Amino acid sequence: MNALISTPAPSTSQTLAPAVEALFRRLSPIRYRSPLRYPRLVAQILWRKRRDHAALSQRIQALIAAEGRALAPEVLDTYLESVLMLHYLQLSGVQVYSMLKPELMDSLARECAAVVGAGVDGDIVDVGVWKGGSSMIAKAVLESLGDGRRVLCLDLYDTMDLRVIDDEDPVDDRIIVSALDLAREYFGTEGVRTSVPEIRDNFRALGVGLDGVEFVRGNLIAPDFPFDAVGTIALMRIDCDFYTATKNTLEHLYPKVQRGGTIIFDDYYLEGFGERRAADEFRARVGDGRPLERVGQSAVWRLPKG
Repeated sequence: MNALISTPAPSTSQTLAPAVEALFRRLSPIRYRSPLRYPRLVAQILWRKRRDHAALSQRIQALIAAEGRALAPEVLDTYLESVLMLHYLQLSGVQVYSMLKPELMDSLARECAAVVGAGVDGDIVDVGVWKGGSSMIAKAVLESLGDGRRVLCLDLYDTMDLRVIDDEDPVDDRIIVSALDLAREYFGTEGVRTSVPEIRDNFRALGVGLDGVEFVRGNLIAPDFPFDAVGTIALMRIDCDFYTATKNTLEHLYPKVQRGGTIIFDDYYLEGFGERRAADEFRARVGDGRPLERVGQSAVWRLPKG
């Protein structure tokens, strides 16, 4: 159970507005409260985890074998922990708006505040928004600083399935998407499904303003995705997970990121996901070999100033 409900790291966000820190706890209360506050969730974990882990592991391993691939057991276990947690939350009726760990929420807020403080022009762009948690953090920071720039939220606004994968994506990405489908069918839950009306409701429920928040809908791997809706960028958070979606996003939007701006790769250090390969290839192409800053599973790329 401890692997599923992590203990938050000591707070390092003293410089953030109290309203922003309070938002972290509302976005993902299970990260900050005792598991005993959620008896239905604890019961799901204690009663089902071993059986569900074994059943899903067997099915995913069959998918992997069918593709002629191998996946290290520790990589599969890490991935399954996240999948199980998502579905147990839904089965237990525990509302969360973000799966980000506390250090990632804090880092995102700090990076948003930093580009505003440094006077970097452009909007905040969130690519892959799920229930809107990361977009709410960005907007809450802007509100706390009295800054009126836009927050642009780019997503398919549906479920994550094989539509988000194409022939350029590595086999591992295809396996991960297929595994998500398996888990959704196994548990009979919504998985990672989302919609614009739901996210708008989430903003309202948590008291985060919608002024200047715009939703750009489409499939990031499609040639007709409306990237032209995005103007200059101060900060871009990329949570595409997979290779082609990350590659397309960088090719279309990197030229719009201003000097001194920041790009966050949410899943850069997650094994098995194509996001890191796309990021590394693109950074090599533009000739930026400077080290990225690691924050948990994410990587922060700060563009040079001037």
